[in-house]
Amino acid sequence: MAGLIQNEGGVALLNDLLQLSEYVAAQLGTRNLVRIACRSEAAGQLPGEWKDVDPDELGSSLRGALESGSVLVVPPWEQPRLRRGSIAQGADAGHEFDQWWEAAQPTRETSVLCIVIPTQFLHTGSWRAVRRSLAHRWRVRAILTASGLGGGFNARFSASVVVLSTEAGRGVAWFPVTVEDPNGRPAQRRLQHLIRTNSDSGRGFAVPTEEVSAETWAPEAYDPEIAARAQSLDVLGGRQRLDSVAEVFQGTINIVADQEWVTHERQPESVRLVRATSLRRGQGPSWEDERHRRWVSRDWPNLESATLLIPGDLLVSRVHDTTSRRLRTGIVEAYDLPAIADRGIYVVRFNQDVTRARRALIVAFLESEMVTGVTRHLHSTQLPLDALQSLPVPIPDQLLETAFEELEQAGRLLDAWKVDALEVMGEAFREGDLATARSAIIEGGRLTRMRVNAASLVGDFRHMVLTQYPYPVAYRYRHLTTASTTHELRTTYAKALACAETLIGFLGSLTLSLSEGMPLHQNITSNLRDQMGRAGFSVGLGSWWSVLRNLTTQTIPSGSLLEQVASFASSNEVTNAYARLSERRNNEAHQRQVEEHELAAAIDQSTTDLDVLLAGAQFLVDSHLVHVTNTRVDARRQIYTIDYRELRGDNAVVPSARMETDQGPIETDALYLHGADGRLQLLRPFLTVATCPRCHAQSLFHLDRWQGKEVMLRSLEHGHVMASPDSELILQLLS
Repeated sequence: MAGLIQNEGGVALLNDLLQLSEYVAAQLGTRNLVRIACRSEAAGQLPGEWKDVDPDELGSSLRGALESGSVLVVPPWEQPRLRRGSIAQGADAGHEFDQWWEAAQPTRETSVLCIVIPTQFLHTGSWRAVRRSLAHRWRVRAILTASGLGGGFNARFSASVVVLSTEAGRGVAWFPVTVEDPNGRPAQRRLQHLIRTNSDSGRGFAVPTEEVSAETWAPEAYDPEIAARAQSLDVLGGRQRLDSVAEVFQGTINIVADQEWVTHERQPESVRLVRATSLRRGQGPSWEDERHRRWVSRDWPNLESATLLIPGDLLVSRVHDTTSRRLRTGIVEAYDLPAIADRGIYVVRFNQDVTRARRALIVAFLESEMVTGVTRHLHSTQLPLDALQSLPVPIPDQLLETAFEELEQAGRLLDAWKVDALEVMGEAFREGDLATARSAIIEGGRLTRMRVNAASLVGDFRHMVLTQYPYPVAYRYRHLTTASTTHELRTTYAKALACAETLIGFLGSLTLSLSEGMPLHQNITSNLRDQMGRAGFSVGLGSWWSVLRNLTTQTIPSGSLLEQVASFASSNEVTNAYARLSERRNNEAHQRQVEEHELAAAIDQSTTDLDVLLAGAQFLVDSHLVHVTNTRVDARRQIYTIDYRELRGDNAVVPSARMETDQGPIETDALYLHGADGRLQLLRPFLTVATCPRCHAQSLFHLDRWQGKEVMLRSLEHGHVMASPDSELILQLLS
């Protein structure tokens, strides 16, 4: 202890820790307290009077002290060492001193024992036997922890006091001891309140006694704040322990104990040694500095049984950057092999059934600062193996996994295009004929240039709307962009407003279809029912916006398309843009038209607002409208084979495609939404594909008005109306 705690602040903090421990002991037991320390230098540094005992006599000293009152003890802090011939490496070891914890038995009806240990002993496997033995005889009442006790390399050293009692309490309290209380309340009062009520105004917390296991007493295993952060990973799709998706183990070779087998020069059949100093975050092991290269001789006795690295292994340094609190990692590539990791590295080897996208997400999470939020181990110098194994990691849902796959594919394609371009330039002048070189660059690079041109268009917002947005929206936008190249300013202005109304109407109709059968459906359609019941009323821009705004007040499934629609409608930027466009639309409808000399400015302002709405609805590109034209059923396999047309972009004349699905039944000649999760959602009766009786063009129709006993539908593309074949169903769903 004397070698670890050398700065004045650390000594003062340790004094506070011990005084709080004595206070708790007096509250739970008797005021007669015996202080025992195993080393004279430690006893001389600690405040108060301490009985200095030899480690071999600690057990008997504890037994006698417990008979007279409460005990505060500092046992040996050395790392546990293996007993010869009795315990295999990696199992519970205990100290080579006598097993003092076996003698630490309650001797009075009300006994209290406070044990001062390094915080790492709360969770290390080598102290598991001690925790189990103590938990069998005692009730854990509180664990007090003070961090930042050391100096220099040990600046983050942390010590804890485990408070044990014969009497059970309401729960187990964890209490961090700090230099200054953040709320200005005395630490003793806060700690007393925490033990009595299981609540604290600071960072302390308590959990029911039955939930605490001797497998670990570490605060991060029970901290509700950390648990809440881990639970927040569910927004990505779910979470699992890292060791449930990968094998996590420590490197094989000990470069200190096995240094005679480690060389600076490569020998025949030797194996490259990867050390923690070789890791650069997010990259493979670094071999650029020859002075730091190390090799393991083929004569190393354990080489055959050692676990060699394989491509794709994720390497994590046991000692991490305590300033940024981020893990130092690296990914093994084929050209790094053969290689072996030292014991300062943990190896994460993903299971075969973990997809590339899931691996990419987990690796990105482990390399980010977010990992600090789900474990407190990064506040200390070293990350324990069991902490890494039990670390919660995100498991992506289908949408996120697809996005990761597409990003990875994009990266691979760009790398391949770069290689193609370099090969064309590299091969051009090898023949020595300048005419041939010119032809090689022009002809050989044509495909690469076309790829680049196509890729650059994807980044163009207008091109994205015209090619990736749902057909009715893209169709209206195409008419707007075409009109904007003419001198027909009033036509251009009208088409900008019509495109905005089509977008809002499409989103509103989509909301009705996706929410069907949910409790929120009746809430978001209440205004719509009342409005359609009025004589002569048509569902317009304001009605559909009301549906979207009603959605923002409802409880919506997390990660769903409805959640994205609600986010769109709740955006201040979108709301303001909609308000301006709606006012312009109403002015046009009530003959408050823009003057001719103001049309150019009005077009600029309205198209700017329209672009805000379209950009806010960019999530629509992840889900596609499909018109099912034919369905075949395999009754034995319960598989549906469907032919369909994808209604994406500004052209409805597209070739038919085919897919298989286990969803069913699937209607023929019906409109579906093919979601990013691969599921098909029927949009009838609120969105219908049909041949227009007026212009005979195949169009998408949505709600317009009631007319007698029929529900009239209006085309999203051109505004023509027709009677719905599902009038009774619509009235039933809206009633």
